[in-house]
Amino acid sequence: MSEKFVYENARIKSLEVKLLTRQSIQRLIDCASQEAAFKTLTDMGLGVGSGATTGDFDALFAFEEAKNVALIKEFNVDGALDALLLTYDFLNLKLILKAQAMGKGATESGLVGLKSFEELTEMTSLPDEKLTGEIGGAIKDVRALSASGKASPRAIDIAVDRRMFKAAKAAARDKILKQYFVLKIGGINLLSLLRAKKLGLDAAFFAEGYIDGGSPDVKEVFDLPGDAILDAVKGSEFYEPFKKAFESLDVIAFEVAVDNILLSKVRAERDDMFSPAPILSYCLQKQTELKAAKLIVAGIRNGVDPAVIKERLRDVNA
Repeated sequence: MSEKFVYENARIKSLEVKLLTRQSIQRLIDCASQEAAFKTLTDMGLGVGSGATTGDFDALFAFEEAKNVALIKEFNVDGALDALLLTYDFLNLKLILKAQAMGKGATESGLVGLKSFEELTEMTSLPDEKLTGEIGGAIKDVRALSASGKASPRAIDIAVDRRMFKAAKAAARDKILKQYFVLKIGGINLLSLLRAKKLGLDAAFFAEGYIDGGSPDVKEVFDLPGDAILDAVKGSEFYEPFKKAFESLDVIAFEVAVDNILLSKVRAERDDMFSPAPILSYCLQKQTELKAAKLIVAGIRNGVDPAVIKERLRDVNA
């Protein structure tokens, strides 16, 4: 991998010290009001330079998310992080295709990957023969859904996600990125299985949303006895939390566990200064802290017990 990663990763190490710690997260949880929470976040350095007025959490979080994407672009040596940036292209494509399906104009997410919102919008008006790559494939897939009257928001999400993960895996040059996406797909499929079981849905519903290419492969196990389903997950990083969640059907707890496992996997490689692992680790940790901050703020707004909020939090930088 390029020697430039040594320099970029050294810069990442200097940014890591500014990530929220468990202590700072607890400080945020302890806030008695939205005003106090906003002040605490800005005191911690979030939203500085955003121009967000007091209480405008949406602007604060949007600013921090955009900064994180900009950092990925800045540190994208020789396209090594294209796989991450592609995910934002497909996120925006979902927004565009869903809005078109409802006959509305799409609202930009503010997070720009490898293609601008305008480029993606223009692509959706091209004829099939001019559409190429996985983005073009996703557009054609959704057109087929529309032609059959099946272009529901869920169906569009599934069609675009399948193309997104295929594109991301193909673009992932480094081992840690490949492992990350394989594991992420596996976690998504296990979550889908749990949700379907909890809601009393059938194997057909589960199969509709299944994404190939993940680990563990549980595509054909839905109707098997519980022990056989658990056997299919044995040996994977997800086994213990999945077993617990499968018995209780606690989908939220398993969702938290999946995020923690993915972050732990990447963190384990973050000292490899000759790969993009430290950059990936930082960006995922940043996403995690923003997710945690959003959850806490929502809890404060709605008067949720702090103990309940803590149960739903992902790990943050220790």
